[in-house]
Amino acid sequence: MKIESIRIGKRKVDIIADGESYRGIHPEAAVRYRLEKGEIERERFDALRELSAKLNAKEYLLNLIARGPRTEREARNKLREKGYPQSAVDYAVEFCLQYRYLSDEAYASFYYEANASIKGTYRIRRELQQKGIADALIDAATAGSEEDEQEACNAVFRKYCRGKDRSDPKFREKAIRHLAARGFSYEAAKEAIGMGDEDEPYCD
Repeated sequence: MKIESIRIGKRKVDIIADGESYRGIHPEAAVRYRLEKGEIERERFDALRELSAKLNAKEYLLNLIARGPRTEREARNKLREKGYPQSAVDYAVEFCLQYRYLSDEAYASFYYEANASIKGTYRIRRELQQKGIADALIDAATAGSEEDEQEACNAVFRKYCRGKDRSDPKFREKAIRHLAARGFSYEAAKEAIGMGDEDEPYCD
């Protein structure tokens, strides 16, 4: 095949070969394969494009992670949505895993710490599972969370009952549903609204 035109942009290289346009070639791939106008073997050109896709995928993923932590599943899904081939997806993810830019273990700990004051452990666990985090990593991140959960449940309940009519016969039932919707266990909710040893629910 024949490369007829090469246009070097600020960040990417555009090529016309055999009358077809190939846009967004990564500059590093162009340099490694000494890209120039003229004849090029099809196998060499395909290898250049494969390397370009891998480098572009890595660059995209690093920029994505710079905006906020991601799980491995989220990273793979985002790359696929952008249309990168599987080889490029694997390359980018494996690079980020190797240098710990991606870490499901770290993500699980971060996510728990960021949400433990407003959500119950059950909901946090469910959300982490939906993000593709392994159960063993979730167990490690939420270990010993019972005390934290009770404190969080108490705080959420206090906020919920501000301005509420606590004489309403359905107050406790509604409060239980409110806390359960945020992933708090029934025992934590019951403790928070005073259904255990206390006769009346407490609110600030």
